[in-house]
Amino acid sequence: REFCIGAEQYPTRSGARSRLSTGDCTTGWDVLGAALVASDNRGAMSLAAAADMHLDEFVGRMNRVSVELGMTRSSWVDPSGLEDENLSTARDIAKATVAVSYHPVLQPVASAPFWDLWRSNKAYVRRLNSTDHLLGREDLQVETAKTGYTDTAGYTFTTVLRTESGRHLAITLLGADGKLTRWADMGRILAWVDRA
Repeated sequence: REFCIGAEQYPTRSGARSRLSTGDCTTGWDVLGAALVASDNRGAMSLAAAADMHLDEFVGRMNRVSVELGMTRSSWVDPSGLEDENLSTARDIAKATVAVSYHPVLQPVASAPFWDLWRSNKAYVRRLNSTDHLLGREDLQVETAKTGYTDTAGYTFTTVLRTESGRHLAITLLGADGKLTRWADMGRILAWVDRA
């Protein structure tokens, strides 16, 4: 459904970036794409409004889904993941990523190289590019992926992919010191997997 983004969808953490503005009218599908493909924080915060739920109700549902997925060491306080009170482990994040790789609605979004963001109050479609650097590699089939960053967690990345040799892998990296470090770490892991 179409809805308009309000000031209440703005993340409280300073420095949170977004390509969505207060008053933009769009759909739940488009804020999902903005959140998953381009790591748009306001897109993530708008998911509750898109689902016609109060933020606390939406976060409660996030926590229930985590339990259903067996993510026993995870708890959430906001949809964007920006607040330090959001807690998880690499194993739990990998469980969520594997679940997304099998989900018929989420999987195509979480592996898209770009997202064309439609807003009914704008005369143009805005293209948002993926933050996943692996999508351009011809030797990998990325089934799902998500980047992340907070000051506390560092640079993060989680993915389910298939290598050229046919290996099916779920990999989650947490705590990289720099934006490029996570991609160097992924390169080393993939090179090690090919030798194993």
